[in-house]
Order: sequence, then C-alpha cells, then structure tokens
Amino acid sequence: MREDRPEPATGNSAAADSPQAGPAERDELDLLLDPRNGLGTAASLCGVFGVVLGTPLILFPVAFTLGVAALTCGIFGRRRAERGIASNRGQATLGVVLGMIAVIEGLAGFVVAAHSISAGGS
Repeated sequence: MREDRPEPATGNSAAADSPQAGPAERDELDLLLDPRNGLGTAASLCGVFGVVLGTPLILFPVAFTLGVAALTCGIFGRRRAERGIASNRGQATLGVVLGMIAVIEGLAGFVVAAHSISAGGS
C-alpha cells in the first residue's frame, strides 16, 4: 500500500506567490530586490514636522533636532537611492531641503531667545 504524501513546498510554488506567504517562503531574490525606502520616508516626515513645529519660534529646540534628523536620514536615503537600494530619491531630497529649513528655523529661534534673555536682563 502506498501513502499519498503532499509534495514539499518550494520557492516556486503557488503558496510562495500568495499575499499571505511569510518571509521564509519567499525567494531570496525577492528579498534582495525589495526597496529599502525607510530613510527617505523618515527624512521627509522629520523635515515636514520640523518646519511646521519651527514656525512658532518657541519650539526651536524641537525644530532643530528634527531638522538634523531629516538631514541625516535624507543624505543616507539619497545614497541608497543612488546605489539602487531605495526607490524614493525625491522623498529623501525633500527631507534634506526641509531639514535645512528646520535647522535654520531652530537657529533663528535660538538667536531670538538669546537676544530676548539678554535684553530682558538689562
């Protein structure tokens, strides 16, 4: 008597192509080709929030910190896009530009706060 056994799943099976397939069932090539867009996305989000929060100059430390984070993530995100690892170069560039604006807002807020403190103490 012969038992009917199911065939083991391979990387080319229909189970691997299903949207519910886990990472262990996907081809290694698919894992290597997935774009790594996290830095560009983080850069644009930090840049937007930095510029918005830096508009009222009272929040200058937050704007400065988010601006530096946006610049850092944006520069590394652009490098990933140039090497073909990421696919969102424009988003990373937006993060760099907005990060520079947020840093300038943060520095302007610091200057205004320092001037207010020194003028108020005299």
